[in-house]
Amino acid sequence: MNDEAQAPEVMVPFDPQPADLSGCGKPAVIGCLAILVLLAIGLVFFLANVRDMLDWALVQYESAVVTNISEEVTVEDRQRLERAFESARAAVRENRMEPSALQRLQRFMSSPPRPGQPVGPEKVRELSEVLESLARPGAQLPEMEPVVTPVAAVTALVHHAGI
Repeated sequence: MNDEAQAPEVMVPFDPQPADLSGCGKPAVIGCLAILVLLAIGLVFFLANVRDMLDWALVQYESAVVTNISEEVTVEDRQRLERAFESARAAVRENRMEPSALQRLQRFMSSPPRPGQPVGPEKVRELSEVLESLARPGAQLPEMEPVVTPVAAVTALVHHAGI
């Protein structure tokens, strides 16, 4: 007989060794995919409506400038500014914008006049010049590439692989 006493095996109701879990859990993956789909939908919506949003922003900016225009601004400068806003909005709707002028316009629009802050003749002339340069004939923004969403990419791969 064996002198050494063997200890009886103890039954454990669960495996004390944790399973080797690597990666994300299923709910986390589903949540991340849902967020990606929502971001793709938002991006498509934004790209489809970017001209309308820029047109709306120009209308809002124009009203802010016109309501705060200084009395020192001449009638000719006011009319020039009005024509410049109209031509800029037309250029936005027709997608014939000068990219460098668009950057200059963004600088103006990033700091709209505050209520009670008068817009002087210099600022009106400079803004008119920027708006007029935005609508220069022949200036065209490059066409945007079609957006490839994750769903479209997976569909194309599956179709290509013949699965």
